[in-house]
Amino acid sequence: NYEDNLLKNNEIDFEDMILKSTEIIQNKKFINKWKYIVIDEFQDISQHNLDLINSLLISNPECKLFCVGDDWQSIYRFAGSKLDLFTSFRKIFGDVTIISLKKTFRLNSSISEISRKFVIKNPKQFNKKIISNKIVRSPKVFLNWIRKDSLEAIIDWMKRNKENEFFHGKTLLILARYNYNLPDVGKYKVLNDTWIGKEVLEPKTIHRAKGLEADIVLVLDLNSNRNGFPSYKSDDPILSLLIPNTDNYFLSEERRLFYVSLTRAKCEVHYICNSNSPSLFSDELANGKYEIINLYKEEELKYKCPKCKDGEIISKGDFYSCSRYPLCKYINPECTVCEENLVIVNKESIFSQCSDKECRAEYRNCPECDTGILIKKEKFMGCHTYSWTGCDYKEWHQDNLSTEKI
Repeated sequence: NYEDNLLKNNEIDFEDMILKSTEIIQNKKFINKWKYIVIDEFQDISQHNLDLINSLLISNPECKLFCVGDDWQSIYRFAGSKLDLFTSFRKIFGDVTIISLKKTFRLNSSISEISRKFVIKNPKQFNKKIISNKIVRSPKVFLNWIRKDSLEAIIDWMKRNKENEFFHGKTLLILARYNYNLPDVGKYKVLNDTWIGKEVLEPKTIHRAKGLEADIVLVLDLNSNRNGFPSYKSDDPILSLLIPNTDNYFLSEERRLFYVSLTRAKCEVHYICNSNSPSLFSDELANGKYEIINLYKEEELKYKCPKCKDGEIISKGDFYSCSRYPLCKYINPECTVCEENLVIVNKESIFSQCSDKECRAEYRNCPECDTGILIKKEKFMGCHTYSWTGCDYKEWHQDNLSTEKI
């Protein structure tokens, strides 16, 4: 239908431009008279783009090709790029000169070494040594274990660092794996008013931030939920027929995308993680093999599901549930006072509390079931599981049974 629509309207798309240009050159209807062809971001080249370049070179044997690229930043497979076209450069073009650019003028030694160590695990990529002219003595990559949604997590992180003199006069770039996780444009004023540094740059996805830089980079949602990082979303089977095969290394492109997020920063990189739903990458960075700094992790808690006793309560974005879902369908109550943290159900007492140290709202436990707390319904106090798990406990009482903040 798409092709028929192009034909009907006498139109071509970008891919047609490449294919038709190649055909014209191969049929000698165009002769390349250029002395040099220069290609930037060569790691993103597709097979059709390469065919076009080869046709230009064949039409003029005196033309010289000059390419710049970094296989560690190959993140556009969805647009047709093939990593092996980069790693097989010598095999494709024959007698070539390869110059390694080993010095980085952006990254300090901490970010440089951590990013290199992280990305070279894939044996299909070149193993390179990166030299930084900015030597630092302490780690400059931080895992911030903050259990809140994206915007609240950013503001919380800013407030926690309001006394950090290092941030004064520095720019901040906020990144996420998906647009969905980024704060909208209307929140800029709030972020700029809260940030103690120089400026909050426009938040972007990591793909869109390629080529950019900032003093401080804050990366959101290093969590294991659907929109977390790394992404486990699989390609549509139809799409998989149209884009190049991967290099078969587990999450290879996600790992390179993580490398891109690390290398946007000149001074420090901060990741927002949730200890109730850590991602594969946050667990890897925190395993003791990387020189990073964990912040606020002792404030986070791993809380066993009070229903099945096996799973842990994790954030699902809009609510908290058992990590064994759908085997265990328990939904944990959220605090109705602060409206953003979970309530820790404690059946060893007659009360349960909000997990936030500043809130600590207290709730009476449901006297009928083992997993509920009493919350104010429209006309009565009832179990928070009322109507959806079979616990129909309710009390027709006055306001002294409502939630109290202590």
